[in-house]
Amino acid sequence: MLRIAFILFLVLPGFAAGDSWQPVTIAGEVSPNAERLVRVIPGDSWGESYGFAGAKLGSHARAIFYERNGADPYVRTNEIELLNPVRPVDFFLTDAGELVTFDNWHNMGYGQVVVIYDSKGDLVVSYTLEELYQNAANIEALPKSVSSIWWRCGDPRLIGREFTIDEANGGSFRLQLPSGEINYEEGVYGAEVERCR
Repeated sequence: MLRIAFILFLVLPGFAAGDSWQPVTIAGEVSPNAERLVRVIPGDSWGESYGFAGAKLGSHARAIFYERNGADPYVRTNEIELLNPVRPVDFFLTDAGELVTFDNWHNMGYGQVVVIYDSKGDLVVSYTLEELYQNAANIEALPKSVSSIWWRCGDPRLIGREFTIDEANGGSFRLQLPSGEINYEEGVYGAEVERCR
């Protein structure tokens, strides 16, 4: 009987699945034209993350920006504090110098899931899942684990000045730069999406 209950727990939808994350590290990204780069230093404010109530509150992640100076190596130009308490899961630096971050380390789908900073490091716009979807049923249909809501499929793609973000319900988001305007194309509601496997 215990074996049957365990099998049902693994296969029934709606149960939170376990997951694991690698330790958080310093990460970097180069702009497509290689004229700029950014280094992201993890923060240590785990207590602000979902599921870490009572953990340490500390500094947020920081981004350090560099630019080429003629033929010289990269020169440091700016440093900013990010909205992420630990570190973005993914981030991109555009040729124009905008930094676009996606999700929070160990917390996909919680907090500010899409954030745009302009070339000076100022916040342009940020979105939570509720602001992206504007329909609680779409969020309920997303796969979940102990730590995360797995709303994205694969890496966001930047083509020209637009990001395409495929999502687990079969739809996609189009994020325009530099404004941060975002449009949602809804997929087949509740469908299992091949690209998310």
